[in-house]
Amino acid sequence: MREQLLPLVTEKARKYQLDPRLLDAIIQVESGYNPYAVRLESTYRYLHSPESFSKALKNSLATEKPMQRMSWGLGQIMGGTARYMGHKESLLKLSDPALNLEYCCRYLVKLKIVCKSDDDLIAAYNAGAARKDEQGRYLNQGYVDRVNALYLKE
Repeated sequence: MREQLLPLVTEKARKYQLDPRLLDAIIQVESGYNPYAVRLESTYRYLHSPESFSKALKNSLATEKPMQRMSWGLGQIMGGTARYMGHKESLLKLSDPALNLEYCCRYLVKLKIVCKSDDDLIAAYNAGAARKDEQGRYLNQGYVDRVNALYLKE
């Protein structure tokens, strides 16, 4: 699947002036290039107007809330993040690789504004912010290391 989608990944990354190798590494770690990957993040709390989306899409609030707490597709973009960034259709559409990559790239660009390094960007993409412990290690250091192992290999 990776070989089929890599041209699209490169196209989207370049459109947003991102390093295609970084986006590729994130996707490998996040979903293994499975466009239908879905994961419930039950502790995710950044829901975006679930009541209004529930009403507009004619689905129940009991459906919209967990769908915003799910990470979707290639880049495992959170439903709530996609809503915040303007996605007004069914979150199921985030399984479309082109649409998913669009939101992932837009999110990376937003994070890049506040991140001081690639490691901060990688940590923030996964956790919403680049938080470190007392020893200066990211709270999600394992994730940062896995992405870097793919990103930095030459």
